[in-house]
Amino acid sequence: MVIAGMGESEPFPALLQYRVGTLAAGKLRYAKADEARVGGAADAVVVPFAQRGTIDMIISGIHPGLREKLIEDVERWMPNGGKSKNLERIEKRKKEFADYMREEILQGYDQPFMGAVSALPRQDLAKMAEALVNLTAFLMRMTADQDETVAEPIDVALLSKGDGFIWIKHKDLVRLSA
Repeated sequence: MVIAGMGESEPFPALLQYRVGTLAAGKLRYAKADEARVGGAADAVVVPFAQRGTIDMIISGIHPGLREKLIEDVERWMPNGGKSKNLERIEKRKKEFADYMREEILQGYDQPFMGAVSALPRQDLAKMAEALVNLTAFLMRMTADQDETVAEPIDVALLSKGDGFIWIKHKDLVRLSA
């Protein structure tokens, strides 16, 4: 479950993501999974949910699965194919490479992407959100080894302190206008 909005005393939006489970002894089981806030160091945030690989790939310039595989494979590229007796050295090199990748992605992809997002007008943000979800749905449909959990129709809404909640594209509204 994702809750996004602005409280009375909050000047910028916040987003909270919870994993919701079952009822146990009459109480709903849930755990906070993620949190994102605009303001301070973050002029903008893009937070993917569920099948996030496609959106993470667009934001960071590399698919998360490939990034993790490259980090794991660092030891194969070391002298002797990583068969060194010094396991600490191998783990240190893997950590150094992971840190290097994280910094390159941050500087070369994440920060420029978020900078562009922070400059977009609200209507373009709504179009971007819809496009990211559509792209994810398309890629899930084309990938045989993954479940298709993202599909059309897609609802899009804008949330602002001044205007509140406004539907941009809603299933019921799409059917009425078709």
